[in-house]
Amino acid sequence: MSKLILVTADRDRGKTTALWNLYRQFHVEDNNRIGGYISVLNKDNNKSRIVLKNLRSGEEMLLASCIEEDWAGQEERCFKMGMRYTFFQDAFDNSYDSYKDALDCSHIFIDEAGALELKDKGFSPAIEYLKSNFKGTLIISVRELFLEDFLIIYSFDKGWTTQVFTV
Repeated sequence: MSKLILVTADRDRGKTTALWNLYRQFHVEDNNRIGGYISVLNKDNNKSRIVLKNLRSGEEMLLASCIEEDWAGQEERCFKMGMRYTFFQDAFDNSYDSYKDALDCSHIFIDEAGALELKDKGFSPAIEYLKSNFKGTLIISVRELFLEDFLIIYSFDKGWTTQVFTV
C-alpha cells in the first residue's frame, strides 16, 4: 500500500523546512532511495527566486522568479501566476520527467502543490502520474488554504493511506 504524507501550513510557516527535515529523516533510514524536488531554503530570506533541488542528482533549477532579466526573451515558455512570480514551464516539464524516472524510489517529495496544481498546471501532471503509478511514500507540501480542494481534486483513495502533518 502506498502512503501520502501532506505537510500543510499557511504561507511562509515552515512547510519547506519540514520537508527538508523529513528528507533527512528518511534519507538515513535503511538507505532509502529518495526522489523529487524540494525548494532550496533562502538563508537571507530573499524570495525573489524559487530554486528547486533534485534530491537524486543534487542539481538545482530555477522554477520561478520575480526578476525580469531571469525570463527576458523566454516569455513564450513562461507564465505569470499572481502578482509576484513568473514560472518557467521547462522546469515543470523537466521535473515531470524526473518524477516518471523515480518510480524505483521509496520516497518522493513535491514542494509544493498550490494554486497552479488546483488549476491543472504546475506539478499536476506529476501528481496524477505518481498517484496512479508510484508504490511508496509520497510527501507533498500544501498550503492550508488549498488543502481541502487538493484532497477533493486529487482523491488519493484506492491503495493509498493519507496522513496530514500540520506545521
